Parts: sequence; C-alpha cells; structure tokens
Amino acid sequence: MIRVVNGFDKLTLPEFSQRLNAITNSMKGNPNFTSLQPAVDALVTEATNYQAVALKALGRDKDAIIAREASRQKVTNMLHNLGYSVSAIADGNIEVLSSSGFSYTQPKKPSPPLQKPTVPQLASGINSGEIDCKATRQTGMCSVKYYITTDAAALTATGTDAWDVISYNKTKYTFSDLVPGQRYYIRIGLVGVRGQEVISDAVSYIAQ
Repeated sequence: MIRVVNGFDKLTLPEFSQRLNAITNSMKGNPNFTSLQPAVDALVTEATNYQAVALKALGRDKDAIIAREASRQKVTNMLHNLGYSVSAIADGNIEVLSSSGFSYTQPKKPSPPLQKPTVPQLASGINSGEIDCKATRQTGMCSVKYYITTDAAALTATGTDAWDVISYNKTKYTFSDLVPGQRYYIRIGLVGVRGQEVISDAVSYIAQ
C-alpha cells in the first residue's frame, strides 16, 4: 500500500524546518483532510513554538538547545501521528497523498516479462576441466539455471532429461570436473519471481 513516509528524526535542522513548513502549509484547510484540522491546528501552534526556540538556539545557549530538541521531539511525534491518519484517509490515492505535503512511498512497478536470454559467455576456467559460464542479468530475474550436456541430441529434445541442471543465484558459474577435450553444450535459464523460466539457445565449448 502507498503510504506516508516518516523518518523526521534523520533530517538535518534545515531539512526538518523545510519539511515541517511544507506539511503545515499543505494540510491547513486541506479539503481532503477536514477531520484532521484540529490536529493540524495543534501542529501549527507547536511548529511556531519550535521555530522560535530554534532561532534562539542559534546562539548556542545550552538551555535554548535543550528547549529546541524537546520541541522538535514533540513536533516529530505529532507529525508521525498525523502521517498515520493521512495514510489511512488517502488509502493509497496518490493525488490525495501528494496534497498533504508528506513524502510517500512510490507505487511498485510490475517487472517486465523476462526475455529470451542471449547465449552464455563461456571461457576456460583457471583449472583444467573447468568452464566459466556467464549469464546476462535481466530486470525481474531472481536466479539462473545452468544447463550442461555432452549429448548433441539434447539440443532438439523437448525435455531436459539429458541435461545436468544447476540452480544458482548469481550470473556466473564455473562447471568443474569436466573431461578435457570433451565438447559440452551449455545453455542458461533465467528464473523470475513467480518461477517462470526463459531458456537461451545452447552454445558448445570444448573443455581444456
């Protein structure tokens, strides 16, 4: 659900004042939040007090700084409570949320469908009998399946019985314990968040 973002505790003093002013100016008399106007009025009163003590604290007086921090904490608590109410009233409506002056989470964008991957990039590994295999990452993929076989007939077969398959969460995998001089056929499958898989064409490589 799209909702208000708080995080006021992490703002610098100028950022806090700027955000506070934006919210009070946006919420005061806002027709989307008529039921919250008493809370907004209370926030405006405390915000005015905060700005006054913050100005005094510029002189680095210890008591003024303590008063500023106490007022800021009070304002922050009021902003948190108001933000929860704004989220509840807006109920995910971006237009209503944006009118509040609060920052809010962005709607999640659906991942594009996985496309057929390009053939993997192959290279001899550091040790004899190794083939490094690298896949190209796509948005929406969560893991890679690495397929390898010595059976050329597997290239046109509909099943995967002739393939050894290794599932891995990285885009690079090293096949090991291979027979030097043997030709291997290798392909990759990209797996999406819902388990869907798209498989590349196969490419051959002779183990060294």
